[in-house]
Amino acid sequence: MLSAVEVLRQIGDLSGLDNVSKLWDESMAQYPQEQPLFFLREDFWQPLMAPMGLGPEWQEPLRRTAAAIADSPAMSQLAWHGYWRLFRPTTYINISGWPEPPELGEQDKGLFYVLLALAMWPLAQKYWDGLDIPEQVRHDTGHGFAGSCLKIYQEGHDGRPGINQNQLSWSNLYTRTSLFRLGRMQYILEPLRKAVRVFRHRQTGQVIAFPDAGLTFTPDGYRYADPADYAGLDAWTSVLEINDRIIRGNPFSPRGFASRTVLELPAADWELVLKDGDECLSMHIPRGGGMTPEKCLDSFHRGCDFYAKYFPSRPAKAIVCSSWIFNNQLQDILPPTANLVQLQREVYLFPCASNRHDGLWFIYLHNGAFQLDKVPRQTSLQRSIAEYLDQGHRWRCGHMFLLLDDLERFGQKTYLRNEANATRDLEA
Repeated sequence: MLSAVEVLRQIGDLSGLDNVSKLWDESMAQYPQEQPLFFLREDFWQPLMAPMGLGPEWQEPLRRTAAAIADSPAMSQLAWHGYWRLFRPTTYINISGWPEPPELGEQDKGLFYVLLALAMWPLAQKYWDGLDIPEQVRHDTGHGFAGSCLKIYQEGHDGRPGINQNQLSWSNLYTRTSLFRLGRMQYILEPLRKAVRVFRHRQTGQVIAFPDAGLTFTPDGYRYADPADYAGLDAWTSVLEINDRIIRGNPFSPRGFASRTVLELPAADWELVLKDGDECLSMHIPRGGGMTPEKCLDSFHRGCDFYAKYFPSRPAKAIVCSSWIFNNQLQDILPPTANLVQLQREVYLFPCASNRHDGLWFIYLHNGAFQLDKVPRQTSLQRSIAEYLDQGHRWRCGHMFLLLDDLERFGQKTYLRNEANATRDLEA
């Protein structure tokens, strides 16, 4: 059995050694005696193509790639280590910086990791069998994987097939979590972890959110991921006091920023309806466009109904998401009729701690360090954002929530419409 360094040396790329070497001995101790590896056999992966959204054009490249890996002890051991790391340990360790074996050729080298990703399907099916998940949801979820991962790789690599390593973790999630595609969106049922408290007025139904105490904000109410980025700014720190008498803190505007002015509310009039630790539908947005308000609402309803039926012991309180799609700067860039802008105005936006280039990879699929002068400007969205950044603006990502109790009011801009009343004390 080869060591990790010997494998990478034979493959011809040692750059990923630090990550590849993690748990190497443990995975090699379980290296199958029977060769080729089961997930390299055509009778294993070929039936998985259609359920996961791969057309017949993938078959010959996959056959060629699987045979080449099987003929190479070094590539076979690396492939097993990748499979084992993805699906065997109880704690997932991200695969990052691993080589695309040059021996496979320029056109096929990205397929090395597609074969690993395909191996998730039988594991996912076994897990879904235990939950009695409907066939249509399985079909949509499998095809959603191809749409979210494989197509993104092709777009960023001049049509060459493959999967980005930073998205391989998705194949792990399908086999052990509540990740499903329901209509336009994907969801995972998980506890909220966004340092936010959300209150609803007991009589009017108005909603207002506050950040936890001790968070640092820019003068205009946004957050940076790197504390050093606050240097030289008149930054401020949030406060939050909750007792039987008052709720006192710096409110989030549903427009996506925090107010430096402290708001005090009578506790008897307001009910805490969402906090960290509460179960939520964490939404992920597959690539593909067509995010009309109607399709979004349809997916939201599907998500609510599905998780209430199949995970009844974990009732969700809200749909939440963190993404460049909920960056309120898009309202300065795109027309008001744009789908993304319309969606933003139906949910409660609030800031997340962002790096300067967070989310831009999904827009430009530009590998390596972000360089504004080198990103593609092929789509109208790419051009609009690049021009905005050319003007010196710093990019952000954003959080959002949509309380499930407010879903029936989707389309009425409920949070924005009520903002003036909910924050009336700020302007008193």
